[in-house]
Formats: sequence, C-alpha cells, structure tokens
Amino acid sequence: MHQPNKLQNDNFTRYTKENISISHGNFFDFQESNEYDYIYDRAALVALPKEMRINYSNILKQTIKVGGKYLLIVYEYDQSQIQGPPFSVEEKEIKDLYQDQFKIELIESGRPEFNANNRMSTLSTIKGLRENVYILEKI
Repeated sequence: MHQPNKLQNDNFTRYTKENISISHGNFFDFQESNEYDYIYDRAALVALPKEMRINYSNILKQTIKVGGKYLLIVYEYDQSQIQGPPFSVEEKEIKDLYQDQFKIELIESGRPEFNANNRMSTLSTIKGLRENVYILEKI
C-alpha cells in the first residue's frame, strides 16, 4: 500500500494521494485560492462564535473553485437554551455569509439522533433542535 505524499510549507502540511489532497494546519492561516473542488464542514462553522464566522466564510470562498461543492451541516435552535458550542447557525446567516458567491440548497432538515456514547448527546435535551444539511455550489 502506497503512503500519501507529504509536502510541508510554513503553515500547512499537504497530503496527496491520486486525486485527493488534504491540507492540515491552522485554518485561519490558509492562503490557497481556487484549489479545492469539494469542502466538507461537519462541525467547524457551528464551533465558531458569530464574530469569527465571516472570516471563516471568506477563506472558504477564496479556497473553492467555481463549480465546487461545499457540504455544510449545521444545528439550528434557540441559542438561549445553551451557550454553545455548538452554536446555532440559521439559514439567514448562511445566506448572508455565502449567497454572494454560492447557490445554496437545503437538502435535509430534521432532529438529529444521538446515542449515549456520542459526545454531542447533551444536545438531545434542546427543544426544537434541527440539524440542517446544505449543498452550496460556487457560482
């Protein structure tokens, strides 16, 4: 089995194997432009306080290629119920952050299922909690 190639620069380590490339480092130091076809965000945006989300979204917007797809999974709930993280991210905020460069489509929305061993199981007590799954396509 071949190991992925490993390239190191000042801020990031990049692992590549065939047509897959993964960069590892401090996200807010990311400098690459139009590099990626796909982005998967399962827990990053919801982990950030509101004041950091604009910078986060701007980095993603510069990183993904036109036509690239971004799978975004967020939680939406009455933020007064818990302090977060994870923070509630409503559809309006997603549009405010991304609609200038992305077509946004909500593809699934529902109450998430948690098991007792899941570290997110504390969210199961939140009334009205929804897990929303979006596909964003850069235009």
